[in-house]
Amino acid sequence: MARRTLINLDENILAETVRQGAQCGVGNISAMKIAKKIGISDTSVFVHFKNKENLIHSAYNYANEKLYALLKLDIPDISIERLKSGWREKFNFLVENPDLAKFLDSYAHSVYNDYVLDEQSKKLVEFCKKLMNFKDSSTLSDEEYLIFWYSFVESTIGFAVKVIENKIKNNDRNLDLIFDIVYGKIHRN
Repeated sequence: MARRTLINLDENILAETVRQGAQCGVGNISAMKIAKKIGISDTSVFVHFKNKENLIHSAYNYANEKLYALLKLDIPDISIERLKSGWREKFNFLVENPDLAKFLDSYAHSVYNDYVLDEQSKKLVEFCKKLMNFKDSSTLSDEEYLIFWYSFVESTIGFAVKVIENKIKNNDRNLDLIFDIVYGKIHRN
């Protein structure tokens, strides 16, 4: 099988894992159902991914890559206006991609959530330091910066899911409110 075909198969497996996790919850993902949906044998899933945990973490990375592609983690200076604009773009992306939003939300509330990429964490800590440049960088630890980031991201994902499920209206007032609650409160401290 050509390398391009293997990459496409991996992506098809991951996309179906995200879709299934969005519909049934991350804890209920089934390799057999994924395989059936994309037309391969269930053992083929585990040729590409070591086990269910590896499959779910790989799907998480796949979903995050799509989401983080919107963020410019290497921006030298970030203003509140630029952050808010980028946040709205990310939020709209989640609303336009409900399976991705629901998968990430389900993952965040699953037993698999203890998984963190070290190299991604380092980039996020540096990004958060830029976001919060009004703070003396010695007052917060890297772990505290990550806690801020994950709170910010998980609040955004949760809010997007509520909009997708028509539990909260998608309007400028609500977008400003959630942004101000999550980022503004930290900015004022």
